Amino acid sequence: MPTKVLITPRSFRLDTAATSMLEEAGFVLKWNPHGRPFTEEELIRELAGVEGIIVGIDPLTARVIKDAGSLRAISKYGVGV
Repeated sequence: MPTKVLITPRSFRLDTAATSMLEEAGFVLKWNPHGRPFTEEELIRELAGVEGIIVGIDPLTARVIKDAGSLRAISKYGVGV
């Protein structure tokens, strides 16, 4: 089964080199369908069956991480981190 990666920042789509690299490596990219950051509840639902997340300013709280049973990798996307 392919590895799913949730990508929350809208601006990540602009980095075509990064998205191509992930897709070529066999990852299935799951994009944030909203024009805004996820809420905590939305993020918990979206992380079901996802093994990796590239997260922007979304609320990646201890509760979200605890409830994300299959999550194995977290990557923070942005500046000032």
